[in-house]
Amino acid sequence: MKSDFNLDFLYFGQFSYNDNIALDNRFSQAGNNYQKKILSMLNIKSAYTIYPYFIRSNNNFMKHERVPVIYTRTFLPDTLHKLYRIIFDNLKIIFRSINHKEKNILFYNVEYYNILSILFLSKFTSKNNFIIIADFPFYKNSLYSRFAKFVIKNCRGIISLNSNIRVHENSFVLSGLIQESKIQKFDNTLFNKNTLLSGSLGPITGLELALDTFSQLPEHNLFISGRPFRMTQHEFDELISTYSKYPNIKYLGLLSEVKYLELLDNCSIALSLRNPSSAEHDYNFPSKILEYLSVGKYVISTIEYPDLPRDLIFYSRYDVECLRNKIIELCSLENESLEKHSEFVYEYVRKNFTEFKLRHIVKSLMENAQTP
Repeated sequence: MKSDFNLDFLYFGQFSYNDNIALDNRFSQAGNNYQKKILSMLNIKSAYTIYPYFIRSNNNFMKHERVPVIYTRTFLPDTLHKLYRIIFDNLKIIFRSINHKEKNILFYNVEYYNILSILFLSKFTSKNNFIIIADFPFYKNSLYSRFAKFVIKNCRGIISLNSNIRVHENSFVLSGLIQESKIQKFDNTLFNKNTLLSGSLGPITGLELALDTFSQLPEHNLFISGRPFRMTQHEFDELISTYSKYPNIKYLGLLSEVKYLELLDNCSIALSLRNPSSAEHDYNFPSKILEYLSVGKYVISTIEYPDLPRDLIFYSRYDVECLRNKIIELCSLENESLEKHSEFVYEYVRKNFTEFKLRHIVKSLMENAQTP
């Protein structure tokens, strides 16, 4: 249900209501869901989606969208197509922003398709630009990273998913978004030994760690859904095939939202297995952790996040023995301990990650931006 809350924003992001795009392996489902929550929770009336570069055809994708699409069809080779899109996507964002009455603009992430338009609108117009930074690849000291930080510093404020992202004085942290009406307490009488690993699946997100661990836990089921990440489809298929001899390990592919929620409902434990030795994980946050917690799942993570209380989730080192022992330990907890944990999680999520928290942060962000 939509709220009457509205701060008169113009929004630019990369999201889709079309399953043909949203279920493409190259499209971020987590980012897509996050942005649709933002649009709904802030009741944003004016929004544009910038179609990703991999969309090359005109097969009626746009007619299934609920918002206007920024997209330029070309017949150029991939590199030239991307360059052409970068130039014209930025120009279209500038023109649409100038022609809209909204003074406040909210961007999702800093990307090639919007970086020049954000800088132009910040420097040469009276628009107030704000950025939600969900991904921050700019921790590297490259020329582009320095330029991106410069662009971010010239906007009016940011909302980030991780407090390690310190690039603007007017900054607030909101690690995820959960609609309050959908927060559930877990019914511990239904606790089972089904575990979920979902999302981007690859070398730095714990795919092989999970496979190795559950190959040693025959009484525990591992359900895997998502897309290959930092590995080719062939490498991914070979790895999955290697573990197909274990009947308790099941890969289900990239699922629709309905099928995914059915799978999630059937699992008591969810995994977030990011490799802590990978520097990029210091600057992002897996929004699925909050999604799992909001529906009463017990989460095991291989990274301790400074923006979450330590008792909110269960932690394991990034190795097979520790993860195996943590799963066994969690499954052996007394019902009283599980209920106490569930109650704590419910209250914490309700107070810190709902639409009410988002609106408070956005109001504070705008008020700070008006301060001389």
